[in-house]
Amino acid sequence: MPSPFQRGDTYTVKPYRDINPLYGVSTFDLVYLRNYLSGEFQFFSPFQIIAADGNGDNLVNATDSLLIRQLIVGLIAEFPNIGSWRFVSKGYEFPNPQSPFPFPEEITINNLSGDAVNRDFWAIKAGDLNFSVDTDSLYNRGVSGRVRIDSDNDCVISAGEQPLEGWTATANGPLGTFFGTTNEDGNFVIYLPSGTYDVWLNKPNNLWDVCVDTLTGIQAMLLDTASMVDYSVQVVADCPKMDVDIATTVLRRCFQNYYRVHYCNNGTVTAENAYVEVQFDAFLTVLSSSLPWTSVNGNTYTFDLGDVPAGDCGYFNVVVSLSCDAVLGQTHCSEAHIYPDSLCEPVNTLWSGANLEVSATCQDDEVTFTITNTGSSMTAPLDYIVIEDIMIQMTGGTILLDSGEVHTISVPANGSTWRVEMPQVAGNPWNTFISAAIEGCGENAGGAFSLGFLTQYPENEYGGFTDIDCRENVGSFDPNDKQGFPKGVFAEHYIPRETEIEYLIRFQNTGTDTAFNIVILDTLSPSLDWASLRPGSSSHPYAFSLAGPGVAQFVFQNIMLPDSNINEPASHGFVKFAIKPRKDLPNQTTIENDAAIYFDFNEPVITNSTRHTVGEQYLSVSGSALRPGIELVVFPNPTATKAVFSIQSRSTEQGMMYLYNLQGRQVRTQPFGANTFEFDATGLVPGVYLFRLDTAGGALAAGKLVVAGKD
Repeated sequence: MPSPFQRGDTYTVKPYRDINPLYGVSTFDLVYLRNYLSGEFQFFSPFQIIAADGNGDNLVNATDSLLIRQLIVGLIAEFPNIGSWRFVSKGYEFPNPQSPFPFPEEITINNLSGDAVNRDFWAIKAGDLNFSVDTDSLYNRGVSGRVRIDSDNDCVISAGEQPLEGWTATANGPLGTFFGTTNEDGNFVIYLPSGTYDVWLNKPNNLWDVCVDTLTGIQAMLLDTASMVDYSVQVVADCPKMDVDIATTVLRRCFQNYYRVHYCNNGTVTAENAYVEVQFDAFLTVLSSSLPWTSVNGNTYTFDLGDVPAGDCGYFNVVVSLSCDAVLGQTHCSEAHIYPDSLCEPVNTLWSGANLEVSATCQDDEVTFTITNTGSSMTAPLDYIVIEDIMIQMTGGTILLDSGEVHTISVPANGSTWRVEMPQVAGNPWNTFISAAIEGCGENAGGAFSLGFLTQYPENEYGGFTDIDCRENVGSFDPNDKQGFPKGVFAEHYIPRETEIEYLIRFQNTGTDTAFNIVILDTLSPSLDWASLRPGSSSHPYAFSLAGPGVAQFVFQNIMLPDSNINEPASHGFVKFAIKPRKDLPNQTTIENDAAIYFDFNEPVITNSTRHTVGEQYLSVSGSALRPGIELVVFPNPTATKAVFSIQSRSTEQGMMYLYNLQGRQVRTQPFGANTFEFDATGLVPGVYLFRLDTAGGALAAGKLVVAGKD
């Protein structure tokens, strides 16, 4: 049969494919596009930008986001103008990868002289921005692998070896760091752009050892042809490792509320006769629970779990009522402790065996803190600090305790929120610092007590065996929001370096029909250590995965969440997870994060943005100057109208004054350019306020300002 092509003629080769336009397109891609359009991050590949152009107009904008959403929910059957694939002449070098338009979508062959071979194209799936399309294309590249318990200790995966679910694998290469999470079969996939990567497995604790820590030089290949990356995991010690998490969506006075207690055995053997003790806040009354309690001692309830095999997780709910006697905004702390809690992980050789614990009591006109050494004798002294609201009142406390010895600290019961914190002894296997705080002991001059300070600081928890949930009760609240605990201090929301942040994402179905599936996507801040993420408690069962460049996904499949018009109490839900900031962050680094909540195929609900600032020594010493050689006088104090600030310094100081209420909210700012300046307190509600003077050289002074009512 003669060829239809004639020598000497000119031909154009242009591929086209329009099969299953929805293939590989999901709400994940919408999140990527939203973050790109908002400027939160850039795409790492020009092919992602081309894939985001949903109508072929060589632009990426809100119209493309709308088209992708319409395709997902079925309002359109295909993308207009472009089909389901875009094609780029293979080997084309983009002059500007961040602005790839226009690009050659066809190949022209001039003066055909014979067979034209190797006229190849790169194929780009329209709308798929996260490498999820499952076909032989540029996006079907990455690393897949298996994680198994190496039961015969030969570092080779054998048939019948137990898979490990929920482990995170990390791939790091020239274009960034990417993640995959093992499923119930112990398998993971990390979708990657072309390149060479180092791949490693993140261990949940020190009871496990990986035969090969890091596999280097792994090529991102077509996943249907790539060999598996296998990880054999060996047991270091036969030990149950019980972790517990307690959380609630909201606490409202005079209403029924509920807690969800979630637990897992992340150890290597079955935890026999396991149980959880939950000490509920004094203002809470337990009404019922999905798992019957076996004993009650005051407000401490015990729940038997039986034998919990290694790798198993479970949960139970507890319904409580919050007393109407609680003050609006008061904090309520409940603590869960899971057993067995025996220490059987390898111990740090630096640990002396000492273990410090601190507690707080309110009695009569005093707050008493008791620091107890429940372990071996301390070998080196440690300092503690005492904080009143957000000001340090005492910095010179040093203790060196023998085994069983105690040290007490007393402060006045004046309605302030008092807190003691100090580092734990070096190498302690349970925690790195200890603290105790108390709210609502006594009254201030106004007959009330300070609120909102307990949740600004980290909680004192022990190695996963315990979890403390401190929550302020509320009147009205946003049903779809995100909170980060600790909340942090001052308007900057300062937290100490390397403090783990617990994020709580709440959602409510306020629509007009049942929500069948809910997906929460959280594109994590690059200042967070993505590999440290620990999924936590939730209102309903979910599937978690960490994928792409730091995208946490929580899928509530078949949640069947009723709408608030039909069943308001059951229309709420939540999920909690914990994550640490990166260790290399400089001071003053700001960590901001929000989440997208998808109710079936509706537009996502974008939560508020949480904010934390990493810092150290950010707390101020009450009533004194912080910088050596500086003194500060404020008069009159109390004042009803104006107060004069007089800075006694050899140099002229200038900066900014910040004024906070007792909830830590910034209410006034005022610049100053001289060592004596006047502050106008007119319009402030009478009460106690906290001030801070900052200069370019850092904090200068801080203290309290009392605003009195006019006679």
